[in-house]
Amino acid sequence: MSSSRDASDTAGTFWPYSLELYGCPGLPELLIAAQDDCGADVNLLLWMCWLAATRAVSAEPADLQGADAAIAQLRAEVVMPLRDVRRALKRNTRWMARADLEAVRQKVKSSELDAERVVQLTLEGYAGSRWSSMGPAADGEAVDPERARGALGRSLANYASFLGCRLDPQLEERLSTSLCIPC
Repeated sequence: MSSSRDASDTAGTFWPYSLELYGCPGLPELLIAAQDDCGADVNLLLWMCWLAATRAVSAEPADLQGADAAIAQLRAEVVMPLRDVRRALKRNTRWMARADLEAVRQKVKSSELDAERVVQLTLEGYAGSRWSSMGPAADGEAVDPERARGALGRSLANYASFLGCRLDPQLEERLSTSLCIPC
């Protein structure tokens, strides 16, 4: 990820940022493991990275509670059911031998991604209301990579506490090293 983003670049940038970060080799598997093993929300993890990379701010416990509350219903009623259907279709090889069901799985996957984007827009809006003028990027300055990594470390520690689960140190390291530089 580039560390030279300015304030005008931060509006509407969470989705493209997260797509780029999620594309880093090995990172999707670590994120999904955190989701499956700890109940982590991948969108919240990516949001914490985006906050650190664009604003050098950390998500404190109250921020995590507020952000989680903002997306909880959408996650529970839309994203997770779509994910469950997509995974069920993928798991059942007897069904997946049918090309028409693969087409259904792809449509469900597309709908799931659309719902994830709405979640991220919600999180970006929450960040805008919480940190509208905070951080170097808001002042038109480049974000210092070390400050960004420190902010991310604090966010991840707060999130692990929020979840009541220890995040994989490999995930933390991979997110930190991918934060402000291209993969």
